[in-house]
Amino acid sequence: MVMLGLALIGCGQSSDQPPSDSSSVSAQLNPVSTDSPADGGGLRKQFPPITYVSEHVGPGECLSYGDWTAVDSIPLYEAAGDTTLRVTWIPPGAVFSAQDGAIYVAQTGAVVVERPLTLNFPSGRVVVPIGDTVIILHDGEEGFTNVWYDGVTGYVDGRAWHDASAPSLDRYRGLVVRRPVAVYWVQATYEGQDGWFIGDSPSYRYDTPTSCGD
Repeated sequence: MVMLGLALIGCGQSSDQPPSDSSSVSAQLNPVSTDSPADGGGLRKQFPPITYVSEHVGPGECLSYGDWTAVDSIPLYEAAGDTTLRVTWIPPGAVFSAQDGAIYVAQTGAVVVERPLTLNFPSGRVVVPIGDTVIILHDGEEGFTNVWYDGVTGYVDGRAWHDASAPSLDRYRGLVVRRPVAVYWVQATYEGQDGWFIGDSPSYRYDTPTSCGD
């Protein structure tokens, strides 16, 4: 059984290989003041959209799509991010096809950099200076966390920062001043009906071998 919670910062093993990443946005960018105290100060140029959407992704490690089995009743909705129209219910014990995933970020997080922090972007690596702020989007794969900085999405080791309850050790690069809130949606087909369901609960289990080989 798999339980997925995206309101927390990811952690895992560091790697030089990037996680799978194909992101899109669903609203216009909202410029913010660079000295906005609500966001920890030092925000760079642009803030992510009100609702940020990462497509073709999933949280955590070892995620594999294919045949899944419902453990509890699963409501299947017409569209991701919208519970207005329910298509059908997937009953407990039913096998269905899970095909894709998307993460909807309702509230971004924020980290104030305490020591130079290296972020990974498609164009290369960027070192964020002390005192600047990095926006946390959501947990990625293989221990990475997806972030937003200077108007661009990238990723970083999810163990790079701490919160106020933990001491600022040398291995930490920044202080979390706000945690993200995100919801994982799964695209699925059951008895010929297509739809989406919220995947942040232990309502299903994998039948297809995972990417970790189990």
